Amino acid sequence: MMVDTNIVIDLVTPDSPWFEWAVRTVPKDGLAASVVVVGELAPHSANVAEVVDMLGSLGIAVAELDAVAAFRAGRALTAYRAAGGSRTKLLGDFLIGAHAETRKVPLATRDPKPYRRYFPELVLITPETDNG
Repeated sequence: MMVDTNIVIDLVTPDSPWFEWAVRTVPKDGLAASVVVVGELAPHSANVAEVVDMLGSLGIAVAELDAVAAFRAGRALTAYRAAGGSRTKLLGDFLIGAHAETRKVPLATRDPKPYRRYFPELVLITPETDNG
């Protein structure tokens, strides 16, 4: 399973309203986060080692992004913009979604909308899909 940035933040923020859900739902091993998540966490940390160490303490490996996932993300962003999507929407969500899709693993997120629409084959783990 891969995790979106919002799930990482929930896992390290005990007063988050989603903390209990994230702890209960996200497995304790076999997790990965795209390098894009490292970038999105940068504003919350002093340096890259701090982010990588924090992810490691949660049992989350950092997964390198390959050309196939990057290309798929660019195509999804093109479709988003062709459908009238905001020019200000960053590529990050599309890179994260494409990364999970091309690895053929579920993505845990609290923001399923962009993933659901532009990555229909991607299995999402969200508070709304969790039956536990």
